[in-house]
Amino acid sequence: MANTLSIIQDRLLAKTLMSFRNSAPWLMSANRNYENEAKSIGTTVDIPRSSIKVATDVTPSGNRSDTLPSSTRTMVQLTLDQWKKTNFSLTDKENGEINAGRDFIPSESEDAIAGLVEVVEDNIASNYVYSYQFTGTAATTPFASNATASIQANKILNDAKAGKANRRFIMDTSAEANALALSTFADAEKTMENGVKIDAALGRKYGFFNQASTNVQTHTLAGAGTPLVDDAATAIGATTLHMDGLTTKPEQGDLFTISGDTQQYVVVSSSALVGTDSDVVIQPPLAVAVADNAAITFIATHTANCAFHKNALTFANRPVSAMNGNGGNYRLMTDPVTGITVRLGVDDAYKATIWEFDILYGSAVPQAEGMVRVLG
Repeated sequence: MANTLSIIQDRLLAKTLMSFRNSAPWLMSANRNYENEAKSIGTTVDIPRSSIKVATDVTPSGNRSDTLPSSTRTMVQLTLDQWKKTNFSLTDKENGEINAGRDFIPSESEDAIAGLVEVVEDNIASNYVYSYQFTGTAATTPFASNATASIQANKILNDAKAGKANRRFIMDTSAEANALALSTFADAEKTMENGVKIDAALGRKYGFFNQASTNVQTHTLAGAGTPLVDDAATAIGATTLHMDGLTTKPEQGDLFTISGDTQQYVVVSSSALVGTDSDVVIQPPLAVAVADNAAITFIATHTANCAFHKNALTFANRPVSAMNGNGGNYRLMTDPVTGITVRLGVDDAYKATIWEFDILYGSAVPQAEGMVRVLG
């Protein structure tokens, strides 16, 4: 029976892992270059933040170099802290059918792997809270009449000096429906391709590879009131703002602007209200000095469609041990297309077997400047 179950496990894994290929745009868009450094649950991976090097004059001398280059690099940590599972049961009859026919895959196993896809996609999509750049209007679905959303997102990434290649735009299905109706996306005589109208595949437009996802997040604004900067002077580079005039303190992911400053900001965290005051940690650091009583404007609740360079998002997945334990049998398989590794375990029950998929992973945003929220 053990050999038979191993065959069934391999067939279930091979068939169901293909679900990640077709329904995981966030996963397929993230940077996976640091995956080999993630080892086990709780492991952290240091991801270096790249920065533009400033050119200086060359001064010939008898020395190899007038100054040594700095070895200090800013790191962002990715923690392998997500360990999720889904399970289902099969009767001995169903096990026999799988063993007898390669093409028979029960719907229970497909539903179980779909549950894993869902939590992985949600985890990666939830990283939108680290993005501080935005375009569009809250509560207004983009692409209603033109492609301005893509054009502006492309400009913001260009200004941030994000790489031109490997840019992605993941939008909700409402934005996709609007885009599919635009001639600039859909008409073959303008785009020189017919995939939009035949396959409803937006493809590459305006510098982005475009995909829709049901896992695009909605950000609900927490901060409320008539907030002002409450400090005699807040210097350039500050990462904490003392605000007053609040009726509800802001929360992570809240976007805002400051009067007299063209930079856009996001809330990282905030202290509990004391009266109407709160100390708010922000990103990026202040671009200009801010005077006392400068007005703060929070961006309303919105759908967080995301346009980003691949290096802005990082994902890591590592196999859990394939060793048997607690009487169960475990098999690992890595999908050659997505690189995702999933474990499938099986335990005997009366006239049936209990099956369990599990996956270990984590995600992070090492380069928030490479991401733009396209408000919807």
